[in-house]
Amino acid sequence: MEKVQWPTREEVVYSTIVVLVTVCFFSIFLFFADSAFVRLLTWFWELGS
Repeated sequence: MEKVQWPTREEVVYSTIVVLVTVCFFSIFLFFADSAFVRLLTWFWELGS
């Protein structure tokens, strides 16, 4: 078995920032995609009635 090499503090901070930015980006993207989908479904629903 080999010795474990733990990440440096800088690597951990950088990885954490990358994860947080990615999560924020996809959260915003999914919010707008969901809003557009709801508007589209509402439009179809009103079109049928």
